Amino acid sequence: MILTQLITRKPAVMNIVIDQVDEWQQRLALAGSGLLGIAVFLLIGRVLLIVDRHIRTFAEEWEFEQTRRVKLREGSSVYRYTEPLIDELSATALVARFSLEKVEISLSRGGDLLPWKPREFIAMCMMESLLLFSGIMVFGSGIAAVPVCVGAGFLFAGVYLRSSLKSLHRKAELRLGLIQRRLPFGIDLIALMMRAGAGFRDALLTVVTECSGHPFAEEFRRVLDDVSRGKTLHESLEDLDQRLCSNEIREMVFAIRKSEELGTPLAEIFSNLADQMRLRKSQWAEGEAGKAQIRMQAPQLVMMVACMLTILAPFVFQVLGSSSVP
Repeated sequence: MILTQLITRKPAVMNIVIDQVDEWQQRLALAGSGLLGIAVFLLIGRVLLIVDRHIRTFAEEWEFEQTRRVKLREGSSVYRYTEPLIDELSATALVARFSLEKVEISLSRGGDLLPWKPREFIAMCMMESLLLFSGIMVFGSGIAAVPVCVGAGFLFAGVYLRSSLKSLHRKAELRLGLIQRRLPFGIDLIALMMRAGAGFRDALLTVVTECSGHPFAEEFRRVLDDVSRGKTLHESLEDLDQRLCSNEIREMVFAIRKSEELGTPLAEIFSNLADQMRLRKSQWAEGEAGKAQIRMQAPQLVMMVACMLTILAPFVFQVLGSSSVP
């Protein structure tokens, strides 16, 4: 009798349990939606506070800094629309985890027309990665599941950030290599003109004109511009050394300084310096050729094995076919 009553009441009990579970699910969903809304509201409020913060005027900030920021706004659309966010992001400890010194050297070597600071450049790359992540989440959520979009967004944002920094370093190394390869020619031309009676500045201006459009000419044009603004030649060359961080440039600056101290003719020093650089360049080329020869050994071995297999394969198949015949 009791067993019969339980069996008859089981569907009713199950319905009550299902209703309670559904009710709790609705409550949890409402609570989660409320918490998500509060989090989004706080985030939007924080962003608006950052964007609506006090903008410094010319009286509150150095004119050079204002000019630098104006150039960044004109040259980068991401910086123009997200400048306050980039400023906040550049001051965080997350940016300090990157190699700031290496980024600073690459920025100075790369000859970028935009006057980036290392923290600002890294923060700008991170902001671009964040925008890429947001775009993937917005446009991908209607195609794939949310976890898939989150994973793809993190993957592509990380790859973009890393490739941006690598591209900066690669560009800086390529530009420095172009300057170093043109340096012996430029020093030789300066020595030739100084032997003909020209002054150092006139000879340097001629070299800049002859190499117009080359990174070598761009850097030494900056030296001449610094001299025309009132800097001494020694200070301008020191700035060039700090920008490029190159042993060849440092050696040239040291030679010019010693020439001024000892009274040695610059033409003779430049001629010897050009010979040394050409010798060093030829030694470097010989070393690279030796390294290339070592790298080519493995492909050559693979090609030799492939050729041997191509020649011997017909005979091997012929022997195997004749041995299989009874």
